[in-house]
Amino acid sequence: MTEYQRKQDSLGTSAKVTDATVVNPFVLVRHAESHVTPALPSKQWELTAAGCEAAEAMALAIQRFFPIEIVTSEEMKARQTGEILARNLGIEIRTDSRLNEVQRPWTSGDFRGDVLSYLGGDALEEWEPIDDVRSRMASALTSLPRGHIAFVSHGTAMTVFLASMGLVEAASFWSDLLFPDAWLISESTAERIALS
Repeated sequence: MTEYQRKQDSLGTSAKVTDATVVNPFVLVRHAESHVTPALPSKQWELTAAGCEAAEAMALAIQRFFPIEIVTSEEMKARQTGEILARNLGIEIRTDSRLNEVQRPWTSGDFRGDVLSYLGGDALEEWEPIDDVRSRMASALTSLPRGHIAFVSHGTAMTVFLASMGLVEAASFWSDLLFPDAWLISESTAERIALS
């Protein structure tokens, strides 16, 4: 057993989320940088070399929160980020489709403008309804097993969830997100975790 695993065991398993209220903190990670490949669905985009290196650094940053499991979206870039985190921390990983990114068509124009309109409540053609995103993200987090969990998801889906909890202002939070980015989520705050 590694020193990291001994410290995990000594902390117990008390983190949980119920009724979309965060009872104990958990880590929410935005995936690392991926290759934007318009010929492929974004679900299949893979991490860049820089994204892999950044995910390695992210593992060190979240280590102090002693996650016992990584739960990641099914999308390739999130899974690869989660695999790097899990490998570096020596913990288990699983996928959960409820953490997937907002379903939307390819946007060749003003992507930023479209996302900000969506986050502002505009119903955009072929975009997943925002209430559906809010509901599935809350469901993923409320089905938490006991223990310290790190979730790997996507910028827009994370923003929808955190804004619905009243923890962030959607437009500014989404605009300021990094690749990767990690946040400690508690009942009343969302705090960025420094890469050190």
